[in-house]
Amino acid sequence: SEWPTDASQYDLIGKIGQGAFASVWSATTTITHPNAGAAGTEDQGRRQQQQQECAIKVLNLDHVDSNLSEIRLEVQAMRLSSHPNVLSCFTAFVQATDLWLVTQLMRKGSSLH
Repeated sequence: SEWPTDASQYDLIGKIGQGAFASVWSATTTITHPNAGAAGTEDQGRRQQQQQECAIKVLNLDHVDSNLSEIRLEVQAMRLSSHPNVLSCFTAFVQATDLWLVTQLMRKGSSLH
């Protein structure tokens, strides 16, 4: 699946969390899947699009105390993690002075409650 890396490709639905330097939003976007059509058929090579729910953490880089390399390592670890108990990060990108982390939408609320 290919997740968009442009903020204009996401529809922010509502704020679901707020921290000192970041806010978290529920959102939708259209992702593109390479089609696994049978070889030699008309469907081969076509790409399928699907509306997908997600959560977006928007982190203002101007107000972050951590250095950028620490943040980059954390994002890389999230992107490489594949475990049912670890939040998946689908993509990350910078929009103006904000880092956007696109993750699974967890509907059960905070783990702190």
